Amino acid sequence: MDVQKICQRTDTAHQRAFTLKALQQQSSTTLELREAGIMSPAARIFELRESGFIIVTMWSRERDTAGVLHRVARYHLLGESGGVL
Repeated sequence: MDVQKICQRTDTAHQRAFTLKALQQQSSTTLELREAGIMSPAARIFELRESGFIIVTMWSRERDTAGVLHRVARYHLLGESGGVL
């Protein structure tokens, strides 16, 4: 994920909108979203799904910036089924 900007706000609605915009550009991992300032990516993905967005999770193993290997989710936005923010 080549995030052009970092999410500067911590309110849930703003972070949810930022996450959606990132996924509309390309798939993103938990680590990439955290590096962009989204501290709870899984919660934002859950909220987007509850709002009707179709998001698929693919699992992989990736290293973080410290070199530690983690099981990481990669989120793919497939579309929306009446999703609204």
